[in-house]
Parts: sequence; C-alpha cells; structure tokens
Amino acid sequence: MQRVPLIVNREFAAEAYDGQLMEGMVLCVESYVGAPGGTIGVKLEDQVVVTSQGGQAIFGFPFEARLM
Repeated sequence: MQRVPLIVNREFAAEAYDGQLMEGMVLCVESYVGAPGGTIGVKLEDQVVVTSQGGQAIFGFPFEARLM
C-alpha cells in the first residue's frame, strides 16, 4: 500500500508522512474551526498543487469572511 502525504503535528498522528513533497503532488489542506472541545464546528479545505515555484492554490471559490 502506497503511503500518501498526511502532514500533521506528530502529537496527533504517529504515522504522519515523512517523505518529500514533489512537483505535481496535490495536497488538501484542512482546518477545523470550532471551539476547543466543542461539539460544533466546520472543516475547511483548500487544494494546493506543488509547483517548482512553491504551492499554488487550485480552488476557484472565493473565501467569504461574512460567513464566519
């Protein structure tokens, strides 16, 4: 089974990815927004492709601060 990048604080996942990010890889960058220990929140995700110049966002929907 091929391991895929899972880049997290090792405190939360002992099996985190320890390889290299390479050009052409697409990463889903997720954030949980909610009160610590709470039961309600939202998970936000952006997709980023690794390029020779660095990461480039590949999503097209604009962020709307008014919805937060």
